[in-house]
Amino acid sequence: YLYKKDTKSEEEFLNTTLALGNNKTSYTNIAKENFDNKKEALELSYDLSIDNYVKKVENKLFINLDIDRVLSKSKIDVEDKKYDKKIDHAYQKNYMTVLNIPDGYSASFIPETLSYNSPDYGYTITYTQKDNTIIQNKSIYVNTLSIKKQDFESWNEFIKSLIKAYKKSIILERNQ
Repeated sequence: YLYKKDTKSEEEFLNTTLALGNNKTSYTNIAKENFDNKKEALELSYDLSIDNYVKKVENKLFINLDIDRVLSKSKIDVEDKKYDKKIDHAYQKNYMTVLNIPDGYSASFIPETLSYNSPDYGYTITYTQKDNTIIQNKSIYVNTLSIKKQDFESWNEFIKSLIKAYKKSIILERNQ
């Protein structure tokens, strides 16, 4: 991080390294935990704002909280891939995204819990509403260093399920 960050602001680092959002993305309240401790997981916390991210149709707002779509481009081409797929390292990534419901709106649709679990890889995405906030907790894990050729179909089912989960949106409706 220090090597790459020397010439970048924290906001530029988050934009380029995490590749979240687009050129309309801004970060505030950036906090880092376990930054100098390589034995503990790095924790980043920040407020993210993306202009024109919400889709509005009549009196409804459609909001997708999955800005970081980890593994979404990891499908294996079963026809062409001859050898096992190597994975650099096992990991678990946990995300918590909080959406503040704007004044004058209420949630009319919140996705159900979505999950895929196998010993080697999986995810769980939950949504809960507390007062005027909706909290999405997302956990994605890969516990293997390779996907065996005979497991390519299973891996692809996992990726397909994850992509489907990423497409779920929250719907907020203007109060009457």
